[in-house]
Amino acid sequence: MAERAGGRWLGRSVVAYLGLLAALWIAIGRWSALGPPGAGAVPPLDPVAAGRLLASLRAGLSRPPAAAPAGRPDGRAWLWCGGREVAASPVWLDGERAVAPGLGAGLPGVPSDAAARAGCRLRLDRDQGRAPILSTVDPLFALSLVPGIDGLGLDFAGREVVLGPDQLLAAGALAGYRPLPGVDFELGLDTRAALVRLALAVGADAATWRRTPHRLFRVRAESWVDPPPVTGAPAAPEGPPP
Repeated sequence: MAERAGGRWLGRSVVAYLGLLAALWIAIGRWSALGPPGAGAVPPLDPVAAGRLLASLRAGLSRPPAAAPAGRPDGRAWLWCGGREVAASPVWLDGERAVAPGLGAGLPGVPSDAAARAGCRLRLDRDQGRAPILSTVDPLFALSLVPGIDGLGLDFAGREVVLGPDQLLAAGALAGYRPLPGVDFELGLDTRAALVRLALAVGADAATWRRTPHRLFRVRAESWVDPPPVTGAPAAPEGPPP
């Protein structure tokens, strides 16, 4: 009878724990919702404005790399050639001009041939909102992102790196946290995989990571991809190019 009572107690504890995690998931989802313009959220771009920014990024591929402007970047840009990511850069936006220091002529991954560049695609992620996350408590850290929508950012002694939803997915980090050790049940961000990816991005080993001031944050962005040059279609919000 004692064993039966202990089993019931354990079962109820597991259900209560999973219920708490579910409640936290819902609360975080509501907390992370972006408010209307003027309430901290950046209003979305229209297709024409996004197309002009993408055209500015494309023009920059044939020019010498631009210097990084002062201040925090407004987003990130990626260059895809042959179906794979070949270059990336933080982006600063100024009206219809987009400055991406990592996407310039002669830089690694950027094709030198104009015809080759014309066959590549550009993606622009423009930040719409960001907020701190709870990283000291692992279950809360794992539930701090809305999968497929939020990215995970790192401020590493002033250097900023962001893993977007697609990069987290490619790293296998979108789902991997096991709230109950020994139970084949995954819920939330694989925090270890995500932190390893961020540490690699800033070139930090375990000792450097511990002694360097850093903080994590959640970021939500709108994504735009320029159309193939032959279509002439306006930019459209979508995921990474095929």
